[in-house]
Amino acid sequence: MAKKLAPAVAISFADLRPLFGLAHDDAKVAAVVARAGKVTWTKPDAGGRYAIAKQAGFDILVRRPDGARNDLIVRYCSGVCRRSRSQRG
Repeated sequence: MAKKLAPAVAISFADLRPLFGLAHDDAKVAAVVARAGKVTWTKPDAGGRYAIAKQAGFDILVRRPDGARNDLIVRYCSGVCRRSRSQRG
């Protein structure tokens, strides 16, 4: 079994956990995303979009839940999420 390489930029789940439920343009979210190295945002699809931080080793899904005013961070995936894998091109 191959060893999993450590991400080039260290951002732990403990750093990401407080972001759940926050708007994608919240200052706390922006601060963590700024530390994540290169972050690519996918085009909106089916009501959500991904922020893909390859250097930091995570993807986050941002979408607007029913009744919410803003797009919120609703999912985290360490490494590569199945859904975003097909969007990476």
